[in-house]
Amino acid sequence: MTMSNNSSLPWADCDTGFLDSDGIAIRKCSTEFLSTLCTAYMDCIADDKIHVQDSSANQLFERVMDELRRLSSSPTLFPSTETQTRFWSLLTHAIDTQVTAAQSKIDEEMRADFLMRANLLAREEDRLLQSLNRPTFAAPLSLPLDMISKISPISVPNSLPLDSSMNIHGSL
Repeated sequence: MTMSNNSSLPWADCDTGFLDSDGIAIRKCSTEFLSTLCTAYMDCIADDKIHVQDSSANQLFERVMDELRRLSSSPTLFPSTETQTRFWSLLTHAIDTQVTAAQSKIDEEMRADFLMRANLLAREEDRLLQSLNRPTFAAPLSLPLDMISKISPISVPNSLPLDSSMNIHGSL
């Protein structure tokens, strides 16, 4: 029930302990193995690529989890009950620290997103207030004629005939 030694694993040179066919520890694991396994676990959960299928971080995490399941199901592998208690406490603390760090990162991202949206809303509000306070006026070309026809006591035709020989200023 022991894992095959893989030279790429951080704990490859450590004593991982050995179980007999009944699941009883014939040889207990070393504290160096427990320390290396805990460090590898902390490194894995801190890696952003842990959830990428077939990534090296994911593969290492799977191997770490296999070892943790083996230790959990066979507590006789630990050198002592005190070592077992300290190991699980340290692992729990590492998980809590990672969850806190991840939550802080998520909170910061949410805050940044909220501030960006608030900024966009403020800009839109400013643009709306500017358009209400200072409306732009695009006068139609017929406005001077409309004004003249309303003010003038004489009736002005809707369209003035333009002589093709006259330029804009009315001169020849």
